[in-house]
Amino acid sequence: MPRPSSAPFVLPGFSVDVNRWGGCTTIAMRGELDLATRHHADRVCTDRDLLRASVLLDLRALTFIDSQGVRMLTGFDARCRAAGCSLQVIPPASGTAARMMALQHLERRLTYVEAPVPLAS
Repeated sequence: MPRPSSAPFVLPGFSVDVNRWGGCTTIAMRGELDLATRHHADRVCTDRDLLRASVLLDLRALTFIDSQGVRMLTGFDARCRAAGCSLQVIPPASGTAARMMALQHLERRLTYVEAPVPLAS
């Protein structure tokens, strides 16, 4: 049975946690995805090893996103599609990040899914 693996990436005000289990990769982002952190998030999301059969992008703990963050998300979606893997996104439920993503109509461009379990504090 495959073992899970995790690779955290932390900056002040932003972190990315990656877990792999079999053919699925879960990427959880916390904090602010903006001009200052976009390239770090992009670096994690361009790792070819992450593009497996299924990727779940958990944004429940994202507190802020700007246009650069939106660009990073749509670019990641395009890379997943090109690699033939499925990207599903758990969007932020409320707050500034949720409002910005709604204003950008990301629900039309990304595949949103319900959170499978409550987010641990």
